[in-house]
Order: sequence, then structure tokens, then C-alpha cells
Amino acid sequence: MMRSPRSGVAAGRLAALGLVSVAIIGIASVVAAIPYRGSAGEGYSPLDHYISELGEVGQSQLAAWFDIALIVGGAGLAAFAILLGGRMSGRLRYLFLLFAVVSGISGTLVGVFPMNDLRVHRVVAGLFFETGWLMVLVFCIWLARGGSGFGRWLLIPGAVAVVASLGFILVYAGADGGSAFAAPTVRPAISAITVMEWAALITLLAWFVAVAIDVGRRRDPATQ
Repeated sequence: MMRSPRSGVAAGRLAALGLVSVAIIGIASVVAAIPYRGSAGEGYSPLDHYISELGEVGQSQLAAWFDIALIVGGAGLAAFAILLGGRMSGRLRYLFLLFAVVSGISGTLVGVFPMNDLRVHRVVAGLFFETGWLMVLVFCIWLARGGSGFGRWLLIPGAVAVVASLGFILVYAGADGGSAFAAPTVRPAISAITVMEWAALITLLAWFVAVAIDVGRRRDPATQ
């Protein structure tokens, strides 16, 4: 069986890069959410708060912490995805790399441009979500068509991430364009758009974790 080209980075180091990058974003989200108090004095809840509200300067007490974590963790995941593409083969790898680069850059820029500048923030956040799921979809198609070097079990977290992202995009499309990604004046008990946004992010990060674990469990061809 033809082996995929090596990325030039050892499997263990690549896996660590992915896991550490996800951990940075995950830990920062939890830490920033704990002291958060909104304009009405409410605590943070993924049921009715956008992810980006954790990075809103002047509102979130640990906004700087969260935004820096997005920049560092996002850059790490971008590098992970690009190196991952180096382990793929065939023409689909180039499409994967295209989406990986755009998603990685836009995800990092979400931390550079928090929701205080909603016009720019909406663009970069939208690009991240719109290209992130396409990156995962291309990987799943490549793997289903016989891509080697990865476990086929990755199709499961990949499919979950794609479905969650599409669900978020559909809910977002049905929202008022002027209010999407903006903190609402009156919060509902449960907001479909914030729940789906969190679902899209969590399942995407879970896919990164799954891929990193799979990569870490496999030795590079040179060590076999």
C-alpha cells in the first residue's frame, strides 16, 4: 500500500501540537467564563452567550487572556492542520490545505479582532466556521476514498463536527444579520444560535483531538 508523504514532523510532536493547542483554547474558555459578568450582572452560560463574549474587551474580565489564547491556540491548530495535510496524498490534500490555511488564519484573527469591532469580527469568525467544517469534510472524503495513514474511525468525529457546523450555519442564516454575533439586549433562557455555535466549536476541537490521538498512536514510516 502506498504510504502518505511525511510531514517532516515526528508523529509524537505533531500530536502534542494538536493536543496542546486545543487545551489552550479549552482552558482559556473555562477560566474566562468563571469570573464573567455581563451587562445585567449575569454569569456566563453557553446556553445564551456567544463564545466571543468571553473576549469582549471592557465586558469580560479576562478578555485579554481569552483573546491571546485564541491567537496562540489558533496558530497552533493552523500549524497542526497544515502539517496534517503533509501526511495526506492525492489532489484532495491541496483542497484540505486551502481550507486549513483560511480557517487557521481567520480563527487566529478572531482573537486579534474581538467583538468590540463587530464588523471585522463577524467576517473573521464567519470565515472560521465556514471553512473549518469544509476542512473536516475534505479530510473525511479523502479518508473514505482510501486515504492511508489514519484510522477510519476518524470518520465518526469528523461527521459529527460537519453536522454540528452545518446546524450552526443554518441557525445563523435564519438570524437577523444585524444581530448575529452581537450580544442581545434581552437574553432568552436558551438561545439556539449560541448553543449551536458552542456545539460547532466543541465538535471541531474534538475532531482535532481525535486526529492528534490517532497520529500519536502511529509510528512514522522511518521508525517502523
